[in-house]
Amino acid sequence: MTPKIQQWLALCDQLERVYRARDHPGVDAAFLALATFDHILTISERMTARLARWARDTPHEPLPKAAERAWWGRCLCHVCAVARTSSIHHTTLRK
Repeated sequence: MTPKIQQWLALCDQLERVYRARDHPGVDAAFLALATFDHILTISERMTARLARWARDTPHEPLPKAAERAWWGRCLCHVCAVARTSSIHHTTLRK
C-alpha cells in the first residue's frame, strides 16, 4: 500500500473517530482535511483508497456493484463537487 493510500485511510479513520465522539468542530476539520487530501489523489488512487478501506473494514462483504462504485474515483472536495454540479446543470440546460 502506498504512503498516499495509508494517509487517506488515516484521515478517514480520524473523521470516523471525531464523528463518533460528536465533536462537531472536529468533524468539520477532519472532513476538510480528508477532502483536501482527496483532491490531490488521482482517480486511480481514489479508487484504490476506497477499495482498500472496503477490504479492510468489510473483508467478508462482496464489493458493491460497479454502478454503485462508480463515484469512488470522484474527488470529495467542495470545489470539485461544485464543478460536477455545475457541469450537470449546464448539460441539462443545453438539452
